[in-house]
Amino acid sequence: MIKDKFDIKILVLISRFLILIFFFFLSIADAQNDDDIINVDSSIVVLNATITDVNGKPIIGLKQIQFKVFEDGQEQKVDFFAAEKTPCRRYFD
Repeated sequence: MIKDKFDIKILVLISRFLILIFFFFLSIADAQNDDDIINVDSSIVVLNATITDVNGKPIIGLKQIQFKVFEDGQEQKVDFFAAEKTPCRRYFD
């Protein structure tokens, strides 16, 4: 009977040790995946702008043709334009 309890304790101890080793090697394998480098080229640039008049009131309803975007002094083509209502508008009211 005492030997059976001893055998069970040994089995439990060995099982815990094996589980610990398993998770240790699993974490090493996962850490190696974190070193992978992903390069992505994107041609999408998001520009947020708030347009106001001389009194600081927002100007709404502007169209894409009323905007020009420049980078290093060179005009850039605007392929997509969208107006959004944002929480910041309430500060102008």
